[in-house]
This record gives sequence, C-alpha cells and structure tokens, in this order.
Amino acid sequence: MPLTREALIPNPLGMAQIALVTREALNFRRGHHCGNEYLSRILNGQHPMTGQSGYLRNGDDLDQFMPIRWNNGHVTLVRKHFAFELMLTTFGITNILIFMSTGQGYDTRDFVNSRTPNFAFFKLSEVVEFFNITIRTSKNPKSFKKLRFENQNIWGTACSQFQVHVNNGHTKLTTEEKFAPFFSATVQDAWIKWLGPLANIQLDDLSGVDLRDKLKSWQSAYDFVVGLGLSPFGSGVTPMQFANTLALLGLCLPPTVEEMARCINADHHPKGAIRGLKQLGFNIDAKPNEWVIAAFRCVYDHLERDLSFADKHELGFLFGFGTMFIEHLLCKISRFEGLFATTGMITLTSLARDELLLPTPFICGANLNDNTGLRFPISLTCATDSLDASVEASKLA
Repeated sequence: MPLTREALIPNPLGMAQIALVTREALNFRRGHHCGNEYLSRILNGQHPMTGQSGYLRNGDDLDQFMPIRWNNGHVTLVRKHFAFELMLTTFGITNILIFMSTGQGYDTRDFVNSRTPNFAFFKLSEVVEFFNITIRTSKNPKSFKKLRFENQNIWGTACSQFQVHVNNGHTKLTTEEKFAPFFSATVQDAWIKWLGPLANIQLDDLSGVDLRDKLKSWQSAYDFVVGLGLSPFGSGVTPMQFANTLALLGLCLPPTVEEMARCINADHHPKGAIRGLKQLGFNIDAKPNEWVIAAFRCVYDHLERDLSFADKHELGFLFGFGTMFIEHLLCKISRFEGLFATTGMITLTSLARDELLLPTPFICGANLNDNTGLRFPISLTCATDSLDASVEASKLA
C-alpha cells in the first residue's frame, strides 16, 4: 500500500489530545489557572479524579508527567553538574555514563547534589566510595538521612539495569563492577575520537566559534553509545535519552524529525511515542519507518505552524528541541490515557472529544495572557491540505 494521507489517517484527525496536554503544561509553567483540573492534577503527580498524592507510581518525580523536556528537572540537574569543558575530556563520557546508568534525575536530585562541587569522578575508587556510603546509610534502620541513589523508573517503565547492584545472571554486581567499565581506556578513547576537533579544547579557544559546523548529528551520538556495548545503553529508550542529553548539553546537533521518528520505531519494543501516534489515529501498526516519519511530521508541523513565538520558546522549539518535545508529548498522552483507565468514563480521549464538540475559535498567542487557562496554544483540528503537505514533505527525507 503506498503512503498517502488517506492511508496514514483513515479517519478525521483531531489534535485535541495534544492540545489539551500542551495547554496544561504551559499553564503549569506560567502559573495560570488550570484549563482542565484532571490534567493539572496529573502534572502535579496526583490522582486525576481525587487529587490524592502518593497514588501515582513515581508521583514524586514530576518529570514523569511534564511533557516539556528541554529544561525539566532532569536536564537542569545535568546542566548544573556537567560543564561543557568537562564533557570535552576523557572523563566526560565516564561521568555521564555513571549518571545515566543509575537513573539519576529529578527523583534522585538530593543524592546528586550532595556531591560537591559537582557530580564528577576521576577515579573509580571515588565513585565506589561515594555510592557505598549512601548505600550503607540507606540500609541502616537507624539512619534518618536516606537518599535515593538509583531510579529504575527514570524513563517510566521499570528497568533493573539502572540498579547499582544489578543482577548479572546468577550474582549481583558489586559497586566497583558496575562502574569499572566506564573508566576503561577503550570507552574513554572512543569518546575522544568521537568528539573529534572538540576533544580537550579550552573554552577560551571556542570564543566566537560557530560550533554547529563541528558538532556531529544526533544519530551519530545514538550510534556511538550503542556501539560501546554497555548496559543499559544497548537498546530501548536509554540510548535515545543519551543522545538527547548530549544535544541538550550542546555536544551534538538536536534530533531531526526523521532521526527521532526512526528512533521511536526502532527495536522490537515500540516506545510510548508510537502508542501516542496510534492513539491519535495514525495507521502505523506494522508499517515501515516512512509511515512513522510521516505521522511524526504531521504532529510536528501542526505545532510548528500554530504555536506563538513565546510558546515555541517555552517548549524548546526555538532552540532546536521541538522534536524532543513532540516525542515526550506523545509519550505523555499515551501515559495519561493509562492513568485514567480505572477512573470510569473519563479518559484523555473523551476529554478531547468533548472539546471538539464546542471548539473555541483558535487565535495564535491568545493563551499567553489568558489567566483562565482555557485558551489553546494550537488549533484542535488540522486541515487536510496541511496534512497532505506534511506527508509529501516526509517522503523527501
């Protein structure tokens, strides 16, 4: 079957689900009144119907519910602890692998911040001692200061490979065995080679230099970490998030629409973004990459067309991170739908359907100063000629 708009979108496509979640995220960030109380509660890690705290898994980790990716709690922590100059050295790769292999992020920020002046280690013995002290404290029933030092749910679905003492067959790794591979000359040399002309360069030497010509692609960063053959970076979401992290630190280019779409369709375990596209009504089940790229572009183009300049700034589009937002947003609409599963008749899909029954005329930027929180940042529907253009543009990739 050839790829056409009619084949990709067999039923009228509504953008109300992504409009609802995007509106709520922007309201949350700007301190506006909530547009939908159910979604506002989810963004706060609460039960969507009752507002009960502690009900949702990872409810204390607000990054799990916020679709804005480029400056969330995880990224803020990364930027605080991994200076650009550090990342250009042999120990840049070592420390980012330590950080990411144990699921560090918003939920473990107290543990990360307890390492001063930053979460950087230059000897294996340093990282072993730092983690072991906290591990011993966490096991002491008399201790009042217990810090979370690992997070198996950092990307949503639990993954035991983020444990420090991960089970490796019949035995558990020691702390030293967990981190030793990240200090190997093979890994560090590969990093320096990948950095190319940026390796070990001083910031003073970069003054006035346009780095875009020196940065490798997002896909190159993804392929690099997969090629290291280290757990948990071999497949799934983690290598994608590794490449995202490098892009957010300015070490590689941001992902293109094509790169991100191919990534979410990679492996044999579809990621949340694929579920989100299907939830919107795209016919991509068991379809090749070209169809997923077209579907992803339809969503990306819709937001690129409708968002105001200020909203593009808030969501990261102006900095090249719009594709990351779309991927994260698609994951969230899939997750939000699941959070409503046991609440009865109300779902994200039903909320979207209700909005489409009595739509408010869309005016670009009308949401910026709307303290009622009801104005949408994007239109709820997409014209067929716009969808046709997106599908055709995707074929040129």
